[in-house]
Amino acid sequence: MSAHKVSIQWKRITEDFNIKTYNRDHEVRFENGVTISSSATVAFNGNPELNNPEELFVASVVGCHMLTFFAVSSY
Repeated sequence: MSAHKVSIQWKRITEDFNIKTYNRDHEVRFENGVTISSSATVAFNGNPELNNPEELFVASVVGCHMLTFFAVSSY
C-alpha cells in the first residue's frame, strides 16, 4: 500500500476572524513540489476562480476510475 503526504497552508488576511469575512483561500502542497491554490466552494464564500476541495476530490475519483478502466482494458 502506498502512503501519501500533503500539507495545507492558510493565512488570515483580515483583522477579524468572522464567519462571513475570513479568507477561504489556501494552498495544498504535495510531496513532489506541486502546489495547488484552492478555496471553499462559492456557496460557502469561497473564491470562484479557484478549485474547491470537493472538485479536487471528484477529480481524484475520476482519475482513479479512468486509470482502472485503462488497466482492465489493456489485457
